[in-house]
Amino acid sequence: MPATASFLPVASGSEGTQPESASDGNIALPQPPASIVLTPLLGTTPNPHMHTLSNLYASQIATLVWHNDPSTRDPVVIGLAMKKGGRESDDPSLTEGERQAYFSIMALVKSGLDQLKPRRP
Repeated sequence: MPATASFLPVASGSEGTQPESASDGNIALPQPPASIVLTPLLGTTPNPHMHTLSNLYASQIATLVWHNDPSTRDPVVIGLAMKKGGRESDDPSLTEGERQAYFSIMALVKSGLDQLKPRRP
């Protein structure tokens, strides 16, 4: 993420945000900023669906890392490796299984980042 990305807190219930406790059990995630820049370094995706999915993962993980420590504004570089396969469709929409896997992985990332925060006495 560029150092110029806004870090203003998003008000609850604002457009483009998720509710604090989603009724379907998914965690609330901060919305990736419009200024995020995704630059693939190695490899390509086999189809538009996997391109959309990998960009979704990378942008959300970068946003979680960026929001984890507001005292630093260092660049964030995300390394992402996804299993080959998946749908061979050109349809970029997510299946319910992909959606649930996405939220499970984001909860895992968020939990790991929370463990890295310094504990206050």
